[in-house]
Amino acid sequence: MSAAITHKREIIILYHEGYFTPEIAIKTNHNYESVDRYIKDYHRVSILWEDGITNMDQIIRLARLSNRVIQQYVDILPEKVRMSKNKLKNKLESDIKNGLNNQRFLKPVVI
Repeated sequence: MSAAITHKREIIILYHEGYFTPEIAIKTNHNYESVDRYIKDYHRVSILWEDGITNMDQIIRLARLSNRVIQQYVDILPEKVRMSKNKLKNKLESDIKNGLNNQRFLKPVVI
């Protein structure tokens, strides 16, 4: 693992723990601008991933980051965020497989 990956991981973990940029910069021996850039880039990847955009080519275009950097941030994403898309996909596939007829719908109430 390269130093950059370790620094990114350490910075994002501290950020998730509630530390602010000045504290993170001191703890990781980075300048404020680098810490803010790591956090901003992480957020761009995180938001896209949470919105269901997990195709690397799409993320590269939208986040304007390299494949390597995006993969580093995806690896840092909390497990629940990385897995949420798979759970949604599995539920949709299950719903399609079972068909809409097997689901119960409430009748609309007319007032």
